[in-house]
Amino acid sequence: MARQLLKTTDVWITESEEDAMEMIEDAKNGQIEGGYSVTKSGYTMKPKKQKGEILYLEFKVTIEKTFD
Repeated sequence: MARQLLKTTDVWITESEEDAMEMIEDAKNGQIEGGYSVTKSGYTMKPKKQKGEILYLEFKVTIEKTFD
């Protein structure tokens, strides 16, 4: 029986909202060449705190791809 990848979920961490949006756009623009469809994408902002003080922000990017 042949094996075929059907779906993947990529999760990335980046330091800026611009990078997060660029990663999602790059995935959507690469659909035709990559042989996949982006079925779900998004990002969330997570502040990193120490003793109640925000040290920095990080953005968690999630991209779900379904292969044709």
